[in-house]
Amino acid sequence: MALFTRNVGLLVLLVFVWSLTMCDAGILPNVGALPNVTHVNITNDLGGDLTLTIHCKSADDDLGAHVLPPLISYEFVFRPNMWWTTQYFCSVEWPGASHYIDIYIQKRDQDRCDICMWVIVPYGGCLFNYKTRLYDICYPWNPPS
Repeated sequence: MALFTRNVGLLVLLVFVWSLTMCDAGILPNVGALPNVTHVNITNDLGGDLTLTIHCKSADDDLGAHVLPPLISYEFVFRPNMWWTTQYFCSVEWPGASHYIDIYIQKRDQDRCDICMWVIVPYGGCLFNYKTRLYDICYPWNPPS
């Protein structure tokens, strides 16, 4: 009986893994599977010759610091979780300024973009709006903690 139970458990696990693989490959509908991969692209649009240092993190991942000259971008890729709790925040610094911004909040952004394109400007971050074709979804810096 123990051998039968173990084999049934293994079979259930294999069918589950197979179904996730088929959903990711587009063979089966993506019902109940993990959300699509998300790309976040962040561009230094501070103006002038200001160099931006950006350091993004989630609860699980520290992506390290990146130095962006004017109009240069940094991109990272991840798969949001199935509980709708994925969140990334970034510290942004340039001479004379230091701020934080929530660059991805799954409940806010999941249905808005799979490729989330941001520009960092002196007053905050602006997300590209695919409906208007402008960077007009702007958020101010997070309040100091």
